[in-house]
Amino acid sequence: SVDVVELDTAHFNGSAQGCFLKCGFQAVRETEVVGLHNRWTERRVIMRLTREQWRQEKAATGRP
Repeated sequence: SVDVVELDTAHFNGSAQGCFLKCGFQAVRETEVVGLHNRWTERRVIMRLTREQWRQEKAATGRP
């Protein structure tokens, strides 16, 4: 019953982003987040996978 899954990763975390891209996620935007306790600003990459993208990825790879 989920139509969209959206997640974020640290901008510098290319390994995680690569993993999510292989699963069919797409990078949709970058944002900056300010930590509540330390007030540091961190760049984040927002990634999204829709139900339709997931179905297309399954069909392309032949996975059940």
